[in-house]
Amino acid sequence: MIDEKLLAKIRKLDLDDRAVLVHTIWDEMAAEMRKTPLTKAQMAELQRRLDKYGDSMEGISWEEVQRELIKKERQTSPRGKAGRNQP
Repeated sequence: MIDEKLLAKIRKLDLDDRAVLVHTIWDEMAAEMRKTPLTKAQMAELQRRLDKYGDSMEGISWEEVQRELIKKERQTSPRGKAGRNQP
């Protein structure tokens, strides 16, 4: 549970300082996680994926994922092909 006084201080920081804080915390968490060994279940899953996919770079590009998501959104949106910016 987070200390409410600490949270209040964080909220008073300007956006740039909060971004630096988040980045710093994230980096520290990542460093800690690298020190933590994987569980047997995680190792087994990793091995399963390596066996299945290997070092393959197969897949689709991020640009293709974006195009497909936009296409799907337009098909399911109540505004249809008019797009989000249309009334």
